[in-house]
Amino acid sequence: PQLTPGLVNALKRPPHNRDAGLTFSSFHGTEEFIDSGMNKYDLICPREGCGSLILKKGVAKFTERASVQLEPEGSSSSLFSPLSSPLATTSWWLISPSMMLFENVGFSRTVPNQPTEGASMKLLACAECDLGPLGWSQVGTSEFWLSCSRVAYR
Repeated sequence: PQLTPGLVNALKRPPHNRDAGLTFSSFHGTEEFIDSGMNKYDLICPREGCGSLILKKGVAKFTERASVQLEPEGSSSSLFSPLSSPLATTSWWLISPSMMLFENVGFSRTVPNQPTEGASMKLLACAECDLGPLGWSQVGTSEFWLSCSRVAYR
């Protein structure tokens, strides 16, 4: 079978530019982004032009817990501000009990020797554009953590 010229042109076109969504810092109180303890909005990739759906609304539980070092010492990301030190409390979305609750997320290979309670972890990224780390998961557990400040809200 032969492809029609219209189909070929459609395949060559770049993906449409998606809305980047709201940022965590744009909310003025937890009632603006939490409904019954769960995410009130879809969580999407914050990269301008991507906006891939990572998690549907009502799936993740809002949690305040210790921060985690996601980037290696000395590295920096131009899109993300560094998370608080591991001794500080940070806002997270907890997704449990299955990675199948995600719509579109990628997992890194195991990252050894991170200060996550002395255990190895995997980093979470946008599966469409590879932006990350957006969060993490301790290897061998069924808890997945997205940083509230590293996703956008739609």
